[in-house]
Order: sequence, then structure tokens, then C-alpha cells
Amino acid sequence: MGGGRKMVMMMMAMWVMTVVEAQQHPQKMLDTLCGAATYKEACRKSLEREAQTQGATPQMLVESGVKAALDEIDKAASKLMTTNNGGSAVESCKHLLDQAKDRLQGAMSQVRDANNFKDAAQVFDLRIKLGDVNTFATTCIDEAPPQLQPLLRDDTSYATQLSVDMLDIVTVFNQALSLNLLPSPSRRLLAFS
Repeated sequence: MGGGRKMVMMMMAMWVMTVVEAQQHPQKMLDTLCGAATYKEACRKSLEREAQTQGATPQMLVESGVKAALDEIDKAASKLMTTNNGGSAVESCKHLLDQAKDRLQGAMSQVRDANNFKDAAQVFDLRIKLGDVNTFATTCIDEAPPQLQPLLRDDTSYATQLSVDMLDIVTVFNQALSLNLLPSPSRRLLAFS
């Protein structure tokens, strides 16, 4: 085994063990999960309340992050619904935000089922859905009339950050599973069941 792969496995094993231990300490679980995120502040802000819930699991936190992204896309879509100017560009943007909402709703369904975190094909599909949110939101902004672009950028920025963060967390779990770093499903240490 190459030195680089060995180092990755060691780092992931440390991350997984920290998550396992952190379930007893909500703040530590939040720190560990958001440690894998690109936008750490957005991650912490979206998951903080759920992390304090009695019996919170990493799966519950990922679901909470996806839900927060969906709420932000809903806000942006609602503002567009009240916009009468912009013609076909606004209609296109509305359609793109509807597609983003559809992907996030699909992601919500997937993260509710713990078995999906163990299935490489399901994780791949989940990663695509979360990545699509960024594509649709960015394309919406690019196609919108110039006077609406700052508003849309503000409204979709947090949603895209959360989508990237949940994508990061799901990816780390998937990599840990593929390297057999997570305990067998029967042990349920990560409460992904």
C-alpha cells in the first residue's frame, strides 16, 4: 500500500473514531462533521440546533443540513414568484430553482434511509443531487436579468454552501465505508440505522 493511501486511511480512521466518540458529546460531533465541510461556518450554523437534540446522530445532522438548503432555495423561489418583470429569463430561473428543490427533496428521502449510506450507487446518486443544486442555482443567477442577480446570489449562496457541505460529509462517509473503516452495520456505532 502506497504511503499516500495509508495516510488517507489513517486520517479517515481518526475522523470516523472521532464521530463515534462524539455522539456522546454533541458539540464534538458537530465539530467533527463540519471539519469535513468546505464552508465550516455555514455547516455549524445549519447543524447546531439539531446537534443539541437528545440522541442526535450524524445521519440526523446531514438530514438537517439538506433541509436547511431546501428552505433557502424555497425562499429564493418565493421571491421570484413575486417578480413580474424579466420575462423568459425569470421563468427559466424559476424552473431551475424548482429543479434544485426537486434534487434536495430527493436527497432528503435518501438521507433518511441509513442503508443508502452503505450503498455506493445510492451515495453516488446523492452526491449528484447535491452537486446539481449548485449548478441549477448558479445557472439561474447567470440567466437572470442583471437587476435580479444580486438578490438571487444572496438568496442562493447559503443553500449552495450547505449543499457543498453535505456533499463533503457524505463523501467522507462513503470513502470511510469503501476503505472498511466504519464498523460493521450490526455494531451500529455511528447510528446509521
